[in-house]
Amino acid sequence: MLPKNSEEEITDEAIMSAARVILEIGNAIGKLDNKFLRKDQSDSTNFLLQLLGGAEFGKYVSGALGTGGAVTIDENGNSHAEFDYLTIRKVALFIELIIQEAKAVGGMLVVSPSGMTISKVEETSTAYRCYFERTDGDRTLKNQFTVGTQARRQTFNLTGQAYYWRLVTAVGEDYVDLSKTDCDTGSTIPQAGDELVGLGHRTDKTRQAAIIISAFGDDSPSIKYYQGIDSFSLVDKEVKMDYYDNTNGRFKSITYGDTYVGARDKSTYMKYDQEEGVEVAGKVKLQAGSTGASQLEDLPDEIYNAVKIGGENLLLNTGFVGNYETLKLDSSTGLNSNTEMYNTSLDKWTGTATLQKDTDSLSGVSTTLSIQQPLSQVVVLIKGENYVISYKAKGTTIKIKCGGNTITQELTTEYKRYSHVFTSNTGNTFEMSGDCTICEIKLERGTIPTDWCPSVLDPNVVKDKFKSLWYLQDALKGETQTLGGLSLTSMIMLGKWVDGVMEKVNAGISGIYNDDTDVAMWSGGTFEQAIATVQKLLSGEIPTDEEWKSLAKFVATHGGDIFLRGYIYALGGVFRGTIYANAGEFAGYIKTPYILLNKSDAIYKENYEVNLSDTEKSQISGYLLNSNLNIEAGRVGGPDNIILPNDISYIGANVSIYNNVFPPYSRTSAMYITDIYSGLYPFGFVGGYETDESIVGVYSKKLAGGSLNFIGVPVRNENGETIATQWVCTSMFTKQVTETPQNS
Repeated sequence: MLPKNSEEEITDEAIMSAARVILEIGNAIGKLDNKFLRKDQSDSTNFLLQLLGGAEFGKYVSGALGTGGAVTIDENGNSHAEFDYLTIRKVALFIELIIQEAKAVGGMLVVSPSGMTISKVEETSTAYRCYFERTDGDRTLKNQFTVGTQARRQTFNLTGQAYYWRLVTAVGEDYVDLSKTDCDTGSTIPQAGDELVGLGHRTDKTRQAAIIISAFGDDSPSIKYYQGIDSFSLVDKEVKMDYYDNTNGRFKSITYGDTYVGARDKSTYMKYDQEEGVEVAGKVKLQAGSTGASQLEDLPDEIYNAVKIGGENLLLNTGFVGNYETLKLDSSTGLNSNTEMYNTSLDKWTGTATLQKDTDSLSGVSTTLSIQQPLSQVVVLIKGENYVISYKAKGTTIKIKCGGNTITQELTTEYKRYSHVFTSNTGNTFEMSGDCTICEIKLERGTIPTDWCPSVLDPNVVKDKFKSLWYLQDALKGETQTLGGLSLTSMIMLGKWVDGVMEKVNAGISGIYNDDTDVAMWSGGTFEQAIATVQKLLSGEIPTDEEWKSLAKFVATHGGDIFLRGYIYALGGVFRGTIYANAGEFAGYIKTPYILLNKSDAIYKENYEVNLSDTEKSQISGYLLNSNLNIEAGRVGGPDNIILPNDISYIGANVSIYNNVFPPYSRTSAMYITDIYSGLYPFGFVGGYETDESIVGVYSKKLAGGSLNFIGVPVRNENGETIATQWVCTSMFTKQVTETPQNS
């Protein structure tokens, strides 16, 4: 062993021991060298060398134009050898010898069901009988032609060109008859030695197809596939063509018919079906300039499903304008020119920031953030959902925290719009800080940022203000054109115009359309007030007299809605639908959908028995309703008795009875009270069929103005069988009477 450190003495014995180890290693290497072939230099072996997978020599490329050589073993264990030159010095044994040559086709090669070489020709009165040699002594050929075949001969590079295309009219074991008259224009006479091919058939569809490989013509070389050849013409018979286009020097491939290109297992493919169109499985790369996406009818839905466009701003007061609600001031508040009379412009935000007027911001206000004092707001996000935050900012940097994500963005000295997509993980706070000025902030669900807008939860006065600003911005982007007497413009505002200054806008017309609620015409206020009128009334609110002072008095929308504060004076008109009125007078004749009782199909009954109470019956004369169930009574000329039918066919039917007496309680109206009888069963009541002391025993109702509505419900016996119809009054507000009105 060698010494452990340099201070130990190296002895002769140690040196001899090391020498023995080196010698043993050398002997071992020599033995190994006799067992392996070298890869870095020429080597040889006296033993059998087995290459179980074969061997390649040189740079091997298979084929007639390939290089190198190889001996390979296929999956069946067969050996294959391929070389450029093979020299056998003594004996070569071949079980079977196949010789391949490279041949030139100077004209065309036709692949079809029939062909022959003419050995001699005999002429008959109607045909040329063409014979062929059937046997070479060992083998016998079968005639492949059938009657109806179109036989063709064509040469390309002979001194005397030959061409004919004739109908086969008869066949024998060793001949075919070619028609003298049924042939293509310019056909020559058949000659011995002609190569004859069948190209098409008059009736047999299985013989109307062919493949032609051609080295002749403007589009040669070409391979063309034909079908349906039933005449002496190939026009429009091609179904597949591979050819050279000499007009642009390109190879072309055209297929007319169903086509499949792709993997055998259909993992990726492109398929064309004449009925179904094109189907593609796999990646499709669209280059710049591609068009046609607008023709995809399901594209908007697919984009929505893929990218999930939001639109609603989840952050409040992103315009930094507050909510315009007045502050309550106590007696100790000192007032000066800087005192804010409205809620702070940072309403809904927590933190400190500097606000300033900014013409580059759609709201007119931007905020300057700091690194030390974040500005935050509570938001409600769905875990696992995608969200996108967008904003316009300038400065050095900004940091945004939301949904468990932290986003840092480097900024420039000029305003630029930024957007970031993230997936919500946890947390319910939106926070931003940095050295920057920011505006038009929008947090929305989805992956595609949309234009900034206030939140739907911001006060209406804020949204209306911005909506008017956006419309004005659209109007300013447009232009006005006058063509003769026709003016084309986006908006016209009318008001008091004095010395080049619009002192007050009080009317106008707008052509800007985003949806049916957009203002088309207005008066009695500004454009902003017109928008506020629409928003307030569409939300279901009824403005007070004080609120009307800050709203436009007349507004018509692009959707056809009209909002009006005032009277409508009209000599005539048609109102289709329902008129809601808290008060007012309707004088004159009112046309309704009701049918006059004496004009309806009600059946007048005399001495018809009805129940007046649980114990009292009576015979009355009146009208038993039939199929006309919307009845106008009180105008027949005297008291009207209406009887509701109890047949089970009226279960679920609705009856509406209207009495147009005006006024309802007067000296003359008393005689026009309408009595409505429920027949054999008492009236039910809204809400159920259990006993109600106020309803029990009520078999008739009196109507002296207005209307009553009823619905038919089933009457069942002890066995649960439906036996009749009972009527329930569903009217909430009626002018019915329980006793005869006093004269006025």
